[in-house]
Amino acid sequence: MKKLLLGMVLVPALTVQAAELTPYILINKEYRHLSQDDAAKKGSSTGITDVDGFETRMGAKGSQKLENGMTATAKVELGINSARDNGSAERIRIRLAQAGVAGNFGAVTVGKHWNPNTLRMLSLDPFTATGAQLLGLESGDVTAAVGGNFGMKARYFNDGITYASPKMHGAQLSVTADQSADDLNLDSDGNTEKWTTAMLTYDRKFGKHTLNLHVTKAMGQVENDYSTPTLDTDEDFMTVGAKFSCNQMGFSAAYTKEGRAEVTKGEDVERKHMLAAAWYNMGNLTLGLNYGKTEFGDKENLGVDTTNKGGEQTQIGAGAIYKLSKNVKTRLIYRKQTVKTNGTALITGSTVKENSANAFITGITMSF
Repeated sequence: MKKLLLGMVLVPALTVQAAELTPYILINKEYRHLSQDDAAKKGSSTGITDVDGFETRMGAKGSQKLENGMTATAKVELGINSARDNGSAERIRIRLAQAGVAGNFGAVTVGKHWNPNTLRMLSLDPFTATGAQLLGLESGDVTAAVGGNFGMKARYFNDGITYASPKMHGAQLSVTADQSADDLNLDSDGNTEKWTTAMLTYDRKFGKHTLNLHVTKAMGQVENDYSTPTLDTDEDFMTVGAKFSCNQMGFSAAYTKEGRAEVTKGEDVERKHMLAAAWYNMGNLTLGLNYGKTEFGDKENLGVDTTNKGGEQTQIGAGAIYKLSKNVKTRLIYRKQTVKTNGTALITGSTVKENSANAFITGITMSF
């Protein structure tokens, strides 16, 4: 009986050790003070909140050696956004649920996982995972702002499959195919999207300096609106990005041209996204700057405007990130976001064509 009990304890422990299973948690909280145009009629304090897209999360990851030099990996991650709970199941969500196999042939990942292009883009911004990130998902407090359009175009994590080739002389090709979760009905909700994303990267070291380049082409088939079946609803975008860095400093830039669905027959909507960033490391302190701009084409509206004149959104961010330890870091950042239309009205209930929002952000990130 003693041997049986000992075996019941040791076998699971040995299995976990062999699979190198690692649970983890990450806490990411902020406080933001905002001031914007009086016509926006908004308050100034967010209270303690999560960063949208990079909320508090918990998960587990593991790996297992296979035959022929291959390795199997898996990761499951939940997002826990305690600042968003309106009864629509927004508080807890599945961020990642992926499995992969890697070897001499490259790597294959299936399930809900990060699009490789997105990870590449996020690495260009020193304020990624903060309220000043150029991804702009947490800009819902800024009246008339279009989230995710402050200089960066990305598609986050999706259910699909990715193949990444082996690196050859610093170059690597990855191809991702994904489809949004929806039913098979031919309806007009536009929820079903099928995307193919190809990215070519080039990474090279020059002594203590590193050059990272990438080119991405993404093509999406979006479910047609059968009330107006003649319109082309497909989307696409192309991105070029670069980063040059060393241990002490770095610079980055990217440009994206995005093609969106037709608003009228033969008239595609286009957006252009541009970003630039720089950072300087002084021991545990990192000083950073970022700039992002998105131009909306003249076939779409921004805010409450209805004249199809387009407009633009811009952001300038500056601040400091201080590492208290390897797993704990704090931040103090200033962010200015401007939204303006080329039409006649921007903010509800007024004819103001521009809204500028100034934000002071402080926060803490802990990981274990």
